[in-house]
Amino acid sequence: MKPYMNVEQSIYDYAKESTENYSNKHYAYEYFGKNITYSSAKEEIENAAKIFRKNGAKKGDVIAVISPLFPEVVASFYGTSKNGTTFFPIDPRTNPSRIADFLNLAEVKQAVMLDQAFGKVDKIIDQTKLEHVSVISPIDSMKFILGKVFRYDQLKKTDAYYKLKEKLQSLKKEDELEEIIVNELLEEYEKKEKYDSLTFKDKQFVKNLRAYAKLKDTALKNLYYSKKSRTGYVNWKDEKKQSVDVDDFESIYDKDIPASITLTSGTTGKPKAVPTSSRSYNVKVRDYYYDTTMPIEAGDRMLSMPPFIMYGETFMHMAYCRGIQNVVIPDITAYKYGDVVLKKKINHLVGVPSQMLCFDEDERLNTPPKYIKSVSVGGTKMLLSHERKINAHLEKIGLKVTQGYSLSELTPASYTNMPGHIKEQSVGIAIGDTKGLVVDDKTFEILGPNQKGLLFVNSETQFDGYYKNEEATEGMFKYFDGLKYVNTGDYAYYDEDGYYFILDRKKEMIIRPDGHNVFPSELEEIISSHYAVKDCAVTGIPYPNYEEPQGEYPRAHVILEDEYKDSKDRIEIELKELCSANLPERDVAYDYRFDDTLPLTPVLKVDKEKLKEIDRDELSDSKKFVKK
Repeated sequence: MKPYMNVEQSIYDYAKESTENYSNKHYAYEYFGKNITYSSAKEEIENAAKIFRKNGAKKGDVIAVISPLFPEVVASFYGTSKNGTTFFPIDPRTNPSRIADFLNLAEVKQAVMLDQAFGKVDKIIDQTKLEHVSVISPIDSMKFILGKVFRYDQLKKTDAYYKLKEKLQSLKKEDELEEIIVNELLEEYEKKEKYDSLTFKDKQFVKNLRAYAKLKDTALKNLYYSKKSRTGYVNWKDEKKQSVDVDDFESIYDKDIPASITLTSGTTGKPKAVPTSSRSYNVKVRDYYYDTTMPIEAGDRMLSMPPFIMYGETFMHMAYCRGIQNVVIPDITAYKYGDVVLKKKINHLVGVPSQMLCFDEDERLNTPPKYIKSVSVGGTKMLLSHERKINAHLEKIGLKVTQGYSLSELTPASYTNMPGHIKEQSVGIAIGDTKGLVVDDKTFEILGPNQKGLLFVNSETQFDGYYKNEEATEGMFKYFDGLKYVNTGDYAYYDEDGYYFILDRKKEMIIRPDGHNVFPSELEEIISSHYAVKDCAVTGIPYPNYEEPQGEYPRAHVILEDEYKDSKDRIEIELKELCSANLPERDVAYDYRFDDTLPLTPVLKVDKEKLKEIDRDELSDSKKFVKK
C-alpha cells in the first residue's frame, strides 16, 4: 500500500505505522534544546497509554489535558487514542468556572494537568466528576537535559564543586542534587557578575540557570508541591514508574469515538466543543502528502502550535507522521518570534499573520535564512499590506507566504495555496475531496465565479455536530444536490481558476441603520494601505440617535508607525480622503480611534470583541460620536 493511505484506523495506529522506519533515524521533537528520537517518543506514548489504563480508562471515556504543549501532552494525544478514549485539551488560562463546565460537559473522570493550573482545578474539583489528576511540570522533561544545559564540566571548574563534592556524592535524590547545583552555581556566577567579569558564554549560562530556577520556584509555589500530596493528584513521573506493572495491550479503535474534542475560540460567547475523528486527522496527513506541493521532507523542523486549537493538533499529527521534528515551546508569546526562528533553525513556519510580520519588523529576518522552506498562515484574514510586507523579504529567497483556510468543524486545512502558484489575498484551492459553494445568504441560490456570498463546504473530514449541543448544531448544515455542507459563516468568492478569497465573518458584518452591509475587511484594506498605518481593525458601533436605534456604523481602530504617532490629526484627514476616494460613501469609517496596540486573543488573532467593549465604554457618552 502507498504511504499514508490507510486512514481508517486510530491516530495511534496510523502514527505507529507511518513512523516504523523513524525509530532512531529522525527526531520526533525538541524540547528546551534536547532532541528526542522517535524511539524515545514512542516509549513515552506507551507510558502515557499505560498510565491512563492503570487509572481506569475505559473505551469511550474523555480524558482532559489542561496544559500548553509539552512532551507529555504529545504522548497523551496518542496514549488516549490507544485506549479508545478521547483527548480533550483545555487552555490552562481558562477561568476555573469555565474549566468546570467543560469537564462536566464531557463527564471527565481523569485529567492531565499542568502544575501551575493547580489553583484553578483544585478550586472546582469537587464540582466535577474528576477522580484522578496526573500532574506535569515544565521541569519534569527538563531534568533529563540538566547535564547538557547547565554543563557539569563547568561545575567541576568552580570552587563550589570542591566544597560540595562530598555532599553531592552522598545525595541520592535527583531533586536535591539539582537544587544544590543550581543554587551554588548561581551564587558563584552572581559574585563574578558584580565585578563585570563574565564572558559572553558565562552570561548565557547564567541566563539559563535563572530561567530554570524560576520554573522550579513557580512549581514549588503550587499547593501540590508545598503541601502533602492531595488525594487524586499524582505526579506524572511517579506514575510512569508505577505503570511498568501494566501489561501491554492492543490498541482500541472505534470509528464512532472521537480522537479529540476541541473547543472553538468562543470570541462571541461560550466556546463550543468540536469532536474530530481519527479518520479526519489521518486524511489530512494523506492529503497534504498527495494533494499539495509543500516542500516537506523527513528531518525538517516545524515550530509547534498550542494543542488546544485545531490547527495545533492537526499539524502536530502531520509533523509526527511525516518525520518532521516538532520544536516544542509551551508559550511562544514569551519569546520574540524571530529569536525562535533563528535559534531553532525552523524550516516550516505555521501560524497567524501577526507572527509572520517578524520578517518585516525584525532586521535579522529582512533577508531570511535559506533554511526556511515554507511560511504558512491561517486562522484569520491577512491584510494585503501585511502580505506584501512579508513577501518583500521572503521573495529574496524565492518564497511567498502561503495562506490557507479552514474551520475546526472541517479539520484544517481545507484550502491552501501551493508554492509557485500563489495568488495575492487568496486562501488557495481545495485540498483532497473538499467542495465549496458560494451562495446568496438570503435565497441560497448558488453563485458563480467572482460573485460574493456565504461559503458552504463539504468534506470527508467535516464534523457531524457540536458535542452535546443540538441547539448550536442546528443551522450549521444545509443540503445542496444531496450533499451535506457546513455553513462556514464566512463571506467569500472564488475566481475562474478555483482560487477562493475570504472576505469577512458574517457575524462581523456591519449592518447600517439603512440596511446597507459593510465588509470591515474592505475598509481595513484601504486604511492599512496608507504609508503611516502599521495595522488596523474595523468594528461596528451603534449610532446614538433615537430616531435610528437599529444598526451600526464603521469605526476604525488604527495603529500608526512610530514615526507618525505625533501626526494623528493630519493622518486622520488623509485617511478620510483615502477612504472617500476608494469606497462608496456608505462604506467609509464614521469614526477613527488611534491606539498603540490591538488586543489579541490567546491564539494571537485581533480580539474584536475586546475592541467592541472599548467602543461601548468610550462611546457611552453620545457626544463622543458625531456623524461626519
